[in-house]
Amino acid sequence: MFLKLGLGRNSPGAGNDCSSKTVIFMVTTSKSMLMSAAEIRAEIDRYLDQVKDESFLQVVHSMLDTYVQQQQDPIIGYDADGNAVRASEARKQFEEDLEGVERGEYTTLEDFEKELGVQ
Repeated sequence: MFLKLGLGRNSPGAGNDCSSKTVIFMVTTSKSMLMSAAEIRAEIDRYLDQVKDESFLQVVHSMLDTYVQQQQDPIIGYDADGNAVRASEARKQFEEDLEGVERGEYTTLEDFEKELGVQ
């Protein structure tokens, strides 16, 4: 498949010698871009059935296992040092902080302003 793109240059003072240019791009599509998710899964299954190398299968398994675990506990942000914060970690911290507030472990705005020396 080819894509023809015309580029016009009709700016004031540009002259007529460079009024337009045509650029032709060759566009290729891969087979996987045209396949449905079900077709891709079926093809992956066929590929895996042909693999005899157990170490390669272990690598694929590890990669898929890591992906599935990350989807179940996604990264929802980053801490001040740039470390990823997962949803489960944030929930645990929130629950601990909430329990502390319920026990009266918090600082009021007035107390905080006193600590800073702002009044």
